[in-house]
Amino acid sequence: WITKTVSGGDQIGEHLDYVLTIGNDGPGAALGPISVTDVVPAALPVVGVAGSSWDCTYLHQTVQCWLTGDLEAGASATIVVTTEIGPSASGNIVNRANVDSDGPVVEADLTDNTDTVAVSIGELPRTGADLLRFAVVGLLLLLAGAGLVTLTVRRERSYAFISSRHRSHGPTTGSRS
Repeated sequence: WITKTVSGGDQIGEHLDYVLTIGNDGPGAALGPISVTDVVPAALPVVGVAGSSWDCTYLHQTVQCWLTGDLEAGASATIVVTTEIGPSASGNIVNRANVDSDGPVVEADLTDNTDTVAVSIGELPRTGADLLRFAVVGLLLLLAGAGLVTLTVRRERSYAFISSRHRSHGPTTGSRS
């Protein structure tokens, strides 16, 4: 069986680790070689892979690990695939890994030899430059809004002043003789 979890950052440039745990529920040893394959999505470039007792390689986004020995009943082993969140990463990213044994295996359930995990990449600004850009745009919008309010108030005061100077005070009484 294999289980897959994820830990680490959720912003561009941060590391994200996929932790693959491979186990054997028995009844007997899973005879090697045992292989694990993980094709990591392109938005998460692989920067490293490590597993105790495993021989691991990666080429581009394809990670392959082999355990040349046996995996005893009740035993488990871990592989960590380290990625870096790339600039195209966003939203929900799904990753699947699977384990296979070339040796004779007595296994009742083959459905647990594949596992999938999803990770949500943050939607907030991802760099200091983005934060600065959002702050400047927000400030400009705030100043533009204040300028419109000031302009509107001044125009309304000007119209009020003009209309009060031209306002009629009603008919005059009395006559000239």
